[in-house]
Amino acid sequence: MSHNRKREVRNKFEQAFLQSSGKIFNFVLSISNGNSWLAEEVTQTTFQKLWERLESSAQVENIDSYLFTTAKNIVFNLSRHETVKWIYQRYLMQHRKESELTTDQTIEGNFMMQYIRSLLEEMPPMRRKVFEMSKLDYYSTKEIAEQLNLSVSTIETHLQLGLRFMREELRKRYGIVVSVMLPVSVLFSILFI
Repeated sequence: MSHNRKREVRNKFEQAFLQSSGKIFNFVLSISNGNSWLAEEVTQTTFQKLWERLESSAQVENIDSYLFTTAKNIVFNLSRHETVKWIYQRYLMQHRKESELTTDQTIEGNFMMQYIRSLLEEMPPMRRKVFEMSKLDYYSTKEIAEQLNLSVSTIETHLQLGLRFMREELRKRYGIVVSVMLPVSVLFSILFI
């Protein structure tokens, strides 16, 4: 690469970084439920990919569009990877003999299950009932609405508020970012099988 080309790449990169790094960080922060560590890592990786692309002489028509798309894809790939990892770990735990589990694993699993159940107890009674019927008993929203004599939209509202409560409490108390790293519905399906 010629000296002029190197300078051009560096200038483009610096300009993009100065103009867009804050926007990318805030974007990732918003889709990761406020996880600043993840936002920082994804922002850094996004700009690393931009640098590599500019260095390889590949055209980037719209740098902002490229950056936002790259950041979004990184977050979703991380989410998918972490979800698969959690499901696999849970599968292994369920298919091992109880004696094979380490004391730490047993305590950690029991603690998390107790904690999730205690969060359910903090919900208003009707929301808790709807949430348990949906996530633990696997009723559809229509079936819950019929059994409780409520509208489907009321059931959906209870579920949305319940999920939001669980996400916020897990993040606040334990730094678990459920919306990106592990959706609450997946967490429930693997903890309460």
